[in-house]
Amino acid sequence: MTQANQLPKSFVPQVQQLFQTMSIGGFFGVDVIKYFDGRLFDHAVVCDLDSDSLDILRRVSALDWSSIEPSIFGTLFTRSLDPAKRAQLGAQYTSKEDILLILEPVLMAPLRHRWAEVQAQAHELAAQRKAATGARKSKLDLHLRDLLIGFATELAQISVLDPACGSGNFLYVALVLLLDLWKEVSNFMAELGYPRLMPLPDVAPSPVQLHGIEKDEYAHELARTTIWIGYIQWFVQNGFGFPPEPILRPIDTVVQMDAILDLRKAE
Repeated sequence: MTQANQLPKSFVPQVQQLFQTMSIGGFFGVDVIKYFDGRLFDHAVVCDLDSDSLDILRRVSALDWSSIEPSIFGTLFTRSLDPAKRAQLGAQYTSKEDILLILEPVLMAPLRHRWAEVQAQAHELAAQRKAATGARKSKLDLHLRDLLIGFATELAQISVLDPACGSGNFLYVALVLLLDLWKEVSNFMAELGYPRLMPLPDVAPSPVQLHGIEKDEYAHELARTTIWIGYIQWFVQNGFGFPPEPILRPIDTVVQMDAILDLRKAE
């Protein structure tokens, strides 16, 4: 970035090369770049910046963005809209607190109730396992393990829909709540003597179970970005490192279309 700041003409080809490397993984100079995918770089366009703009970019890139709140993109999106268009689209930033007013009773309360039932059943099976011997002990152990893994898998199969998802805040918060509950299951398994579960696809909540519909092209792209940032942050903040490569995957369940009329076939 320092060299690009001094030689603005070198910025565009360098960043184009970086984006290309990120789309497949590999080396950029001496640095190893992870494989991202997610169609993020399918139509990547690099803006031609002057020295002043590059200096701003250099200072911004020196900041620590690892803990940025993903919902900030919702604020940026609504503020970028013309006030008249904002009213026409019904675009309004929804805070996490307001989102929880819906997600907690509708999505999480039934799951927490189900989890409490599973835990009670698990404690009973664990007590029986402790008192048993031989083949019965092994059978109870398998039953207990399957019970807990079964509930963890249930959390990975729940579909969440936001038919006017905007920049994706509702979906992002829903995913984090599901992951937090899934982690409780993993920790509970460790308490009962099993290895902790790893948040791998198909056995842990992931972006693919989120469904969103958004008419605005910019908001649609922001929604998928918001979801992925929140997902990766959860991995890192909970001690799992980065998700397995490709770090980003296409989220085909978040689509750009009208939530009432599907006009795509007519185009």
